Amino acid sequence: MDKLKQALIALELKLIEPEVRSCKAMLGQLLADDFMEFPASGGAPYYKEGVYDRLTDEVPFTVVQQDYQLRVLADDIAQLIYKAKICVKGASNIKYSHRSSIYKHNGKHWQMQFHQGTPCESFI
Repeated sequence: MDKLKQALIALELKLIEPEVRSCKAMLGQLLADDFMEFPASGGAPYYKEGVYDRLTDEVPFTVVQQDYQLRVLADDIAQLIYKAKICVKGASNIKYSHRSSIYKHNGKHWQMQFHQGTPCESFI
């Protein structure tokens, strides 16, 4: 289970890399076809077909993730839960959130199927 947890953490970290976020092909490999996200902003959900377009205008940011927890929901489905601290370039405020990602193994590799960010109080 530790190996799976490390693999999913690596995928989470890959998905915040600017070069991945700006490449439709890489995003396509990492996100399941039925991907859906409820953003921490509280805005409308995002789906795979709209993710790339949304990210093209994204302002650079840095993220610190911590306190990862893994829940295996089925042989081919796992949930990664963690906290995130996000600093957007040029913004003075720091955003804190609880994050939850559900990954599904497609027979070849793990892909993110669902993601949700929920704002929370600051943490260390």
